[in-house]
Amino acid sequence: MQNESALLTAENLTAIAQKMLSELAARAALTGLTLRFAGDLPGFIVSRCDVGAYGARPLRRFIVSEIETPLSALLLAERPSAVDVAVEDDGIALKAE
Repeated sequence: MQNESALLTAENLTAIAQKMLSELAARAALTGLTLRFAGDLPGFIVSRCDVGAYGARPLRRFIVSEIETPLSALLLAERPSAVDVAVEDDGIALKAE
């Protein structure tokens, strides 16, 4: 029997990353915060994660460590109404409005 991750293509993983980001944006919207993600962000996330036998779980860990945690610190410091999340200099950049 094949493991689940063997069935996940880069396209599948990119769609999963997009869904995870959409869910994050929906949670943020409940608090009045608008999150805008760059179009290349899901693909960048997939390129940074070694899914191996773990399926999409590394995508979640990456989003938490590289987006949600810095976003929390930004929200505590600045209280913006909107945040743009983009790929810059081979990393993730958050810009508050």
